[in-house]
Amino acid sequence: MRNVVRSGLALVLLVGVMVVPPVLAQDEAPTVEVSSNPLAFTPDDLTVSIGDTVTFTVTSGAHTVTSDGCEADDCYTNGTGEALDSGTISTGDTFTFTFDEPGSFDYFCGIHSSADGTAQNGTITVAAEAQTEEPTDEPTDAPTEVPTDAPSGDDPVANALAWSARLPADAAPNALLGTTSSFADSLASGALQNDGSPLLLTPTDSLDERVETELARLGTESVTILGGTAAISETVEARLRDDLGLTVTRYAGASRIGTAIEAARGAAPDATTAIIARAFGEGSAGFADSLGGGALAAVFGWPVLLTQTEVLTGDVADYLQSSPIQTVYVLGGTAAVSEETAEAIRALGIEVNRLAGAGRAATAAAIFDRMAEGGGFAAQDGFAAEDGFAGAGATTIVIAEGQDELAWSSCFPAALHATRGLLLTFDDVVPGETMNAVFGAGFGVVCGPLVPNSACDVPRAATTVTASFPDHYAVMDADQGPEPNGSMSSGLFSLYLPTLPETVCYMADVATLSGPVVAAHVHQGGFGEAPPDNIVVGLPMVAVPGPGGRYLGCASAASGFIDAIVGDPGGHYVNLHTEANPTGEVRGQLFAADGTAHSFLLNGEQEVDGEGNDNQGDPDGFGGGAVFLTGVPGEVCYVVGFEGIGLPLSGAHIHEAPAGANGGVAHPLVIGPGDAEGFAHCDRGVDQALLDRIAADPTGFYVNLHNADYPNGAIRGQLVSAGP
Repeated sequence: MRNVVRSGLALVLLVGVMVVPPVLAQDEAPTVEVSSNPLAFTPDDLTVSIGDTVTFTVTSGAHTVTSDGCEADDCYTNGTGEALDSGTISTGDTFTFTFDEPGSFDYFCGIHSSADGTAQNGTITVAAEAQTEEPTDEPTDAPTEVPTDAPSGDDPVANALAWSARLPADAAPNALLGTTSSFADSLASGALQNDGSPLLLTPTDSLDERVETELARLGTESVTILGGTAAISETVEARLRDDLGLTVTRYAGASRIGTAIEAARGAAPDATTAIIARAFGEGSAGFADSLGGGALAAVFGWPVLLTQTEVLTGDVADYLQSSPIQTVYVLGGTAAVSEETAEAIRALGIEVNRLAGAGRAATAAAIFDRMAEGGGFAAQDGFAAEDGFAGAGATTIVIAEGQDELAWSSCFPAALHATRGLLLTFDDVVPGETMNAVFGAGFGVVCGPLVPNSACDVPRAATTVTASFPDHYAVMDADQGPEPNGSMSSGLFSLYLPTLPETVCYMADVATLSGPVVAAHVHQGGFGEAPPDNIVVGLPMVAVPGPGGRYLGCASAASGFIDAIVGDPGGHYVNLHTEANPTGEVRGQLFAADGTAHSFLLNGEQEVDGEGNDNQGDPDGFGGGAVFLTGVPGEVCYVVGFEGIGLPLSGAHIHEAPAGANGGVAHPLVIGPGDAEGFAHCDRGVDQALLDRIAADPTGFYVNLHNADYPNGAIRGQLVSAGP
């Protein structure tokens, strides 16, 4: 139930801010506001006259305004050949563009959406009747277009090009080149992308024509080849140097391990931190734990080294001893890099940290968490990495396919754009570790070319929520249905609507369930009513691995559902189903979140004796939660989580008294099973006068938990006002 504790604490510690766009006067030039919360162009459908200049103003986040990359007939290029493409612009920046060609044109944010996306897209209609000058037929100097068809997944060249295509023209004076035949040498590309160099892929014996076209578009002057001539042939090198006039550097060793060492020496000779990954493995296992490591290397400029699984490869040990490396991050569990190998690194006097989880998605999430540490990132409004990362310029989470045999050909090139980290999906499945990482993260999401829309929409919606500020709550227990089911489960359900258009997200923290949640729904119906046949909306839930019972999800929801919830939340309830209780194990009536939750922090320090002396409770105990005044006459709901005190509880109550004083029991709380470190319940028939007093002065009340060791109170928490 610790997750419930955290939900309660967040109500105290976080504050949300709403920014209201200004209203333009009739005679002002057309403007469009570009924001991250919500992800939107405001307005997203604008009509202008020929010759009008539109100003795009970023109110939050980092974005692009572009039609480059959409279907040719829908793209906008004005009469002088200038494409609608702002490049990356951040909070406070403006971008102006003059429209002199008639028609209706689509545009989008290249960071948060795509030409055919729905997250941040708009349309500008240029009225023909206001034409002021004839269109020009003169040749333009618009950049050569890159093929933008979604890769099928079986073409590693196209998988990599899908990422470099996100860069504006003339943006990469240097590019990296790996082979399509193997992931091995491209593993070392992460740190090399720290200076903004994209990773491209080509067959061993010939330079792919699409790569040549992209090098020209990017204004590339030099290319760094990864691997020896068995990976990238001399023929390709000669084509780059002699025919295209590029400066060529090659990092190569006797094996993939040696190539990584040479790349480390060349790209990061002064680095004091390195990343170590397994060098070999069957199929995708060889790169599984490294998929998120490229982003870590790119952001912080840390070299990626490779080693045998069971022993520290001698060449790597020699490099570590001769280098300034003081800290190493090992990617993956002991099946990838053994503990014996980690100990061999420690024996060199180097600190070793392992970033790992139960599978590749969990390992990517562990890397993602590490990237958030140490002040490496500014807020949503921009990006500032420790070592001057010259990446894509926006704080972005990349969602990439992690199971495919060619997943590396998308994930490794994505490192340049994954400024906030890279997380994995498996075809159309979003793992719980990925969902937990993105939920409420507040950064833009970009999905890789192998990720289907169905798997992209969920994390894209989840990242836009403000996790501690839902729109509606439901305190769930087993007593709100028509008949008791014997379950002792309880918890808190949080509903966020809308996040993206016609999308809702939700979080459920549940204690003492009889088994996993197998289905969840929002129903239309009142307190205690039998479940109706009609389900208003299904809630696909993803269980978050680890202790506690947290479930997360996002789902499509018609605007009618959203309107119904807003208009009558109390006429709807959420129901969680298990195998043991297929008609519903816990359920809770929805209520608006605004102003209803009076939170509290529990500890022993707030306990006082009869003379007002504090610190009379359990010094090891702590917890938190909230008391909810739902607006239903005579109803109070509550969620309590705690740790560090003896069980079972002998009682729990709301008391009436200010801080530093003891008061009588105002209302007893239903504490649930004796061995649970948390409980939730909704009580009806409560004295309304008491609830009115709590609403008027919540700080005059406190929650107290009692047990055999501390019969007068083990931990206590004073209520905090729900107001601003």
